[in-house]
Amino acid sequence: MIAICEVKSGFFRCKSPSVGRCIYCGRPFCAEHGVIQADGQEICSRKECVDKRDDLVVHLAYKAAVEERNLTWHCGVESCRAEMTGECVRCHGVFCDRHVEKRTEKVFENKVALQRVASLCDHCYKRRGIWLKM
Repeated sequence: MIAICEVKSGFFRCKSPSVGRCIYCGRPFCAEHGVIQADGQEICSRKECVDKRDDLVVHLAYKAAVEERNLTWHCGVESCRAEMTGECVRCHGVFCDRHVEKRTEKVFENKVALQRVASLCDHCYKRRGIWLKM
């Protein structure tokens, strides 16, 4: 059975034959409602999925910059030269006490929303909303 595009086009789903399945939401999409990137990632045109794709590019650049600063045994924040004391559970960067702290975050396990306490830097704490959208 051929999958059909499930991305909404106005009030209704598109229903054209699909060319891919979104890596973020799992919905099949047609050539008009998504892209298959050069690296093989299939991403639909829903706002939530495009936001995740865009955020991931920014996040990977941030992570690389933090790793570079950590090589000098300093906090991952550019202007800070304090010693590293804690690791962010999301980006795995190491920061001083001022730039990583224990915070409550919502996570999904087996489609059940749970609250947990996690050590997060400001960058990772601010991007949680993008990744919680389904």
